[in-house]
Amino acid sequence: MTVPSPGAYEALPIARRLAPELVAPEVSAPALADALRAGFALDGHRCAAYAQRAASAMEPYRRDSVMRTVSQQLLPALGLST
Repeated sequence: MTVPSPGAYEALPIARRLAPELVAPEVSAPALADALRAGFALDGHRCAAYAQRAASAMEPYRRDSVMRTVSQQLLPALGLST
């Protein structure tokens, strides 16, 4: 569960795509309570499906993916060799 936060927040759009009912639409106790209730209402099958979609959505943020981007794109763009 999460609430919207000001500024750059990479996780918020991902969370909204994965399960918008788990994201409070505003920063307030009632909105967060609704998101928490939605999370507690998830059954095992929906939790497993969510976990699988979340793992896929997070792939670009995993260490191996980040390091691959750094070595294949960032370092060459800076004129540095890998």
